[in-house]
Amino acid sequence: MLPRRDVFDIRAQLMAEDSLEPGDQTLTGLARSDDIIPKVYEGGFKTWECSLDLARFIARKFTQENLIDSDHELHVIELGAGTAVPTTSRPKTIFTLCDYNPAVLSHASIPNCLLAFASQHPDLTPFPDTETISTPASLQTAFTTSLATNKIEIRGVSGGWSKSFCDLVMQGTPPLNMVKPSFISTEDKAPRHTLILASETIYAPSSLVAFTETILRLLEVAEAEPLTMSASTVLIASKKIYFGVGGGVSEFLRILESKGGSAQVVWDTDWDLKEGEARGIGRCILQVGR
Repeated sequence: MLPRRDVFDIRAQLMAEDSLEPGDQTLTGLARSDDIIPKVYEGGFKTWECSLDLARFIARKFTQENLIDSDHELHVIELGAGTAVPTTSRPKTIFTLCDYNPAVLSHASIPNCLLAFASQHPDLTPFPDTETISTPASLQTAFTTSLATNKIEIRGVSGGWSKSFCDLVMQGTPPLNMVKPSFISTEDKAPRHTLILASETIYAPSSLVAFTETILRLLEVAEAEPLTMSASTVLIASKKIYFGVGGGVSEFLRILESKGGSAQVVWDTDWDLKEGEARGIGRCILQVGR
């Protein structure tokens, strides 16, 4: 079971708190039936299909194929984090969750990390068969304590794709648990692996160039870090084409190659298609490099 907050629950909280900044139209996006409203709300409160593909792929790689050496520190950067489904947890990890809308980070991405923790600790709060669970103060305290004990740091960065956005992601922001683990000290020489994740982020042709440049910039900075004595990995999950929107894998690959990048398909829905099963809209996961 993969617990996550329901859109109705988030909408009710935002309306009750009245905590959005003046001019923030996030509630407008939640109230309408549109999946996205360009430059207003980019669909972060919804769990999209490809994020589940990516979560399954990562889980398999971690458990069966040892994607990241267990001795390496891990920096997970999830672009367009939304409900943060693909993000996985392990000790000695920095999670940088990024979304266009700040409210998505504070009301979906981070709370879903807490829910994932709760699902693994039924002794702290019963995990019922119903759609509602309680999150008492004791659970929240146990969560932040576990983060510190296991040297896990969670950060949130909001904004559009740009160089300044990349600088924020790689330089870091104050951790949400307000504890800066000693393992990220520049004096620490342990190898670090940077894992960059994105799902359903290449649907809009207007943002493909900026997104591609962001990916390549993050890779460049990660690989140039003195601490990085291991490789970086970039995984992007996407539908092959977004009907009615215009984006998709082919256009992304064209732009990526023009910027000096490359990609290979590491998973495709066709590979898991059973005999007689309807094909539907094709989806895949790309591994991107420079």
